[in-house]
Amino acid sequence: MELGSKLRKARESKRISQQEIAEFLNISQKTYSNIEGDKSKPSLIQLSKLGELLDFDMLELLKEQGLVFNQKNEHGANNGIVNTNLSEKLIAQYEARIIEIKEMNTLLKSKILRLEKD
Repeated sequence: MELGSKLRKARESKRISQQEIAEFLNISQKTYSNIEGDKSKPSLIQLSKLGELLDFDMLELLKEQGLVFNQKNEHGANNGIVNTNLSEKLIAQYEARIIEIKEMNTLLKSKILRLEKD
C-alpha cells in the first residue's frame, strides 16, 4: 500500500477531514490531497506531525515504502526522503545502457575490420 493510501486510511479511521489535517500542517487542502494521492511527498516535519496526530509510526511507514532519510540537505531544499527503489531502477537502466553500448561497440569494430580488408 502506498504512503498516501496509508495516510488516508489512518485519517479516515480518526474521522478527520483533509481540510482539518491541512490546517494542522499549515498547508492547503489541495496540497494535502496531493500527498494522499501520492502526487507529492510530505516533508519530514509534516510526517512527524502526521505521526502525532494519527498515532502512526512514521519511521516504520517509511521503511515499508522503501524510503530512507536523506542527510545531504539540511536547509530544506528537498523533503529529506530518498526512495531507495529509485536507485535500483537507475542501476537497471544503466546496466541496460551498458549492454547497448557494448553491442554498438562490437558492431563498430566489425565494420572497421571490414573496411580495413577492403
